Amino acid sequence: MAKKLLDYVTPSKEPKIKRAPTFFESVLAIIILVALIGIGYIGFGWPVNPMLMLASLIFVFMGFRCGWTWDALQNAIVEKFKSVTVIILMNFLVGGTIAACIFCGTIPYLIYLIFKLINPDQIYLWSFVSCAIFSVVTGTSWTTAGTIGLAMFGAGIGMGADPAILVAAIVSGAIFGDKLSPISETTILAPLCAGTDVYSHIYSMLYTTIPTAIICAIFFYICGSSMPGGQQLPEVALTTMEELSQLFKFSPVVLIPFILIFCGSIFKWGNMPSLCIASFAAVFVAIFYQRGATIDVLNAFMGGMKVSYLGVEDATTLSSATLSILQRGGMSGMGSTNITVCCGFVLAAIMGAVGFLQTAFAPILNLCRGKRVRLIISTLFTDFVILSCAGSSYPAHIIVSEIYKREYFEQGLDPKVLSRTLEDVGTMCTPLVPWSASGAYYIGLFGVAAYGVGGYCKYALNCWLNPIAAIILAVTGIAMFKMSDEKRKQMLAQLDEEARNEGEVEAVRQAVAEN
Repeated sequence: MAKKLLDYVTPSKEPKIKRAPTFFESVLAIIILVALIGIGYIGFGWPVNPMLMLASLIFVFMGFRCGWTWDALQNAIVEKFKSVTVIILMNFLVGGTIAACIFCGTIPYLIYLIFKLINPDQIYLWSFVSCAIFSVVTGTSWTTAGTIGLAMFGAGIGMGADPAILVAAIVSGAIFGDKLSPISETTILAPLCAGTDVYSHIYSMLYTTIPTAIICAIFFYICGSSMPGGQQLPEVALTTMEELSQLFKFSPVVLIPFILIFCGSIFKWGNMPSLCIASFAAVFVAIFYQRGATIDVLNAFMGGMKVSYLGVEDATTLSSATLSILQRGGMSGMGSTNITVCCGFVLAAIMGAVGFLQTAFAPILNLCRGKRVRLIISTLFTDFVILSCAGSSYPAHIIVSEIYKREYFEQGLDPKVLSRTLEDVGTMCTPLVPWSASGAYYIGLFGVAAYGVGGYCKYALNCWLNPIAAIILAVTGIAMFKMSDEKRKQMLAQLDEEARNEGEVEAVRQAVAEN
């Protein structure tokens, strides 16, 4: 037995004969993944990354049974990681940009303005709108919910608002920006997995995101109409405004990084160039306008913002809301996100190379052949299943794109249709899964249950409506963007080329091993 196992992981002069996995083996692989996530992550609350790593290890040995060697699997992982490099670099840059924008006063000033403009008579609507704006600027739903969302929650509770509706408004607004912001991790990951660019992806998402956001705004306006008028902002909001105005110099100058990010989106400079320009501008504003020490600004960019860089010796003198707003970001702060991305891509590379994904979902793919509506519904359903299993949208985006990408191209659908469909579930539905990273975060942050009598999920219309909007577009044909025949052939040829490259590199490795 030991000798047989050693043959798989050491070079052999006899070439291994690969075979496609059986349907039973492929379904077993999916069941193992579901079981590991269910028992480890959901049952015991273990981190999802070790579960993904363990699943990958099991799939390696299952790949050995199908005639794969470790060298061949390693090559498949290396080929897959060519696209991961861009994602990792973008995530690190996003973390640094957020920290720099906090230090220069961009994010604090926007929060200050939102609090100043809030109409307390419509706390639900303003919670939704302010979180939507803030999440577009920051590119993260978690930071939005943990900063301005938490402040709005305190404000709403002080006014007698329903906690469930209030949390639903905050979450709905937070994931709106997380989906549309050009500096959001999911907004960067989905188009890279599908094979399109960020700005085409954002344009495509407008067709599902804007109509559902309008419906949400109307709903929260109606909910707010039943609240008593004449309310005032509570002490937590007023205290936050006062502390921020004391720590920073506020003027339109601090909005320069935000304006540059906006210009990058409009004029399509490219995501990384836009972030680089905005982050350098934020660093200069922090040094020359906010009078921050250069070493502190650079340390914040790398390791995250700290109030000590602003001259605050004792952090306990500031409110918890202000601290949660300021102590964020940093390139190193994106490490956990990048680890999840790497684990997800390793898993997808192994499952895709051996053929587990293709074989297990072959019956569903056969039902989708040439059927646009079935393809969209199947993509949404599969994405939600994997999201629920993995507890994160990252593995869902990666795995689902591997399963359905070729069929989208075969039907002539532009990659931005696939990337949009991934986010219609992978980003928007995470708050609906209580054991997912996002669901658990919101429940713990606000202390409000996801379901039940006082649960927030039934009011989070943005989460429910986006998949429905995606199906409506598929049925009507609206925004189902088509590729030209030339582009379609090019995209299919690219998929074939990727598969061919993997095979050629593997052949070279095999030849070297034989010699």
